[in-house]
Amino acid sequence: MYGIEPWDVSIIDPNSGLISFVPRREAVQDMIVTCTDSWGGTTFGDFFIFVLSRETLPNHSPIIIERPGQPVVIKACEELVLGAPDIRVEEPDGDDLYASCNIGTCGRAPDGSFIWKFQSNLPGIYLVEIVFYDIMGGYAQREFVLDVKPWWSY
Repeated sequence: MYGIEPWDVSIIDPNSGLISFVPRREAVQDMIVTCTDSWGGTTFGDFFIFVLSRETLPNHSPIIIERPGQPVVIKACEELVLGAPDIRVEEPDGDDLYASCNIGTCGRAPDGSFIWKFQSNLPGIYLVEIVFYDIMGGYAQREFVLDVKPWWSY
């Protein structure tokens, strides 16, 4: 059996425990969920629900749709270029997007999609971080592992 405060009506499915409701206004609500089993054991959980209207938020962060698989493997001295469909990002507000990375170079392809280029003569394992950001301060970050093998391998 489930219960939730501060509402008297049940917004929790008694079979699955799924909480669902349609908010009527913006609010920050402290929720307390009570779970009771058939033997009378009870436990509580609390959390906050933030209900915000899109019109009141000043900015939304970019959303990264696709990212490279793990790990990305290349040979030393070869140039690696990742772009669509390996790297895809969208901006919900329609703001201009920019990218930065800790190694390699980030840029745009002629079709407007983002590309990332890297070349190294040194074999090794690299942790690549790419950050996509808009002018309003929203950002999204992805990391992936790049394994650079010696040029004579495989």
